[in-house]
Amino acid sequence: MNFLSMEVCNNRGTNICPKHQQPSQLMLRFVRRHARDLCLTSSGQERKNTEFLADSYIHFQNSKQIIDESATCCLGLRMLGGTNNAMFSHFSGFGTRGMQAFLFDFDGTLVDSAPDLTRALDSALTRAGLPGVGLELGTKMVGQGAGKLVEYALCHVTQDKNITMADPFCRLLLSVFLEEYEVVCAETSKLYPGAIEVIATLKDRGKQVGLVTNKPRRFVDLMLPALNLHSVFDSIVAGDDLLTKKPDPAMVYKALTDMGVAPASACLVGDSIADLGAARAAGVASILVSFGYAGSLKVHDCGADRVINHLMDLINNDT
Repeated sequence: MNFLSMEVCNNRGTNICPKHQQPSQLMLRFVRRHARDLCLTSSGQERKNTEFLADSYIHFQNSKQIIDESATCCLGLRMLGGTNNAMFSHFSGFGTRGMQAFLFDFDGTLVDSAPDLTRALDSALTRAGLPGVGLELGTKMVGQGAGKLVEYALCHVTQDKNITMADPFCRLLLSVFLEEYEVVCAETSKLYPGAIEVIATLKDRGKQVGLVTNKPRRFVDLMLPALNLHSVFDSIVAGDDLLTKKPDPAMVYKALTDMGVAPASACLVGDSIADLGAARAAGVASILVSFGYAGSLKVHDCGADRVINHLMDLINNDT
């Protein structure tokens, strides 16, 4: 007996039918209505999976719970497989009204910092007698920390794919990069559209807002005032504040402790695999933005609880 049907014998509601009997018509209508809304055509296997899901969907006791808790339907669809990703994305759009704390990543989530990062990177490469990578390519390298950024750049400009931070020259270039970046980190970096409005609205609604970033503290302290964000966060945890960084959950736990909020009442909004991993490890909801520095991560297919295309979606679709 799988987790979807483990309590089927305890069914008491009129909308959930026991396993091997007819599936709940309300549940089937709910699933099929959304399929039609998305203009999807289901194969025979997908229809079979949908009916099996409805047949085994025993977590809820009334129709209101079915609608309110549709994220669990999404989980069942994923386990069964064979469903259209667009349908899965639709079901996985859960509301955030019940969240008491919103934790934000920094680079690629609240702020577009790639221009300054790339500028500092190219300056460091020039000082080393090497060609720069430019903004377009440099932006694609951003997102996994300064060390990886320098590694990727060196591998590219030298055509040596074996260069890592274990190489003394790579570590030296990292030091030069950080020196250059400290000078320019707040020159052209800018907030993504809606960042200020979203934070202000969340605060007005009584939510707590935290910053959890792998970026070193000295850069965070330089950039926040320049971006007019120096006094908006209830907790700030930077990359060198603790012994570990994301995806380790310690930074998330520290922010939640600062705010006195349980993981079940919080979410982490980010753009990378490190953010997704930290959210999962800490037991908070994971929300990924589609416009950040995701690298090779396919944000719509990686299992995040929600994907947003604009920061304003956090408050406009807060159901």
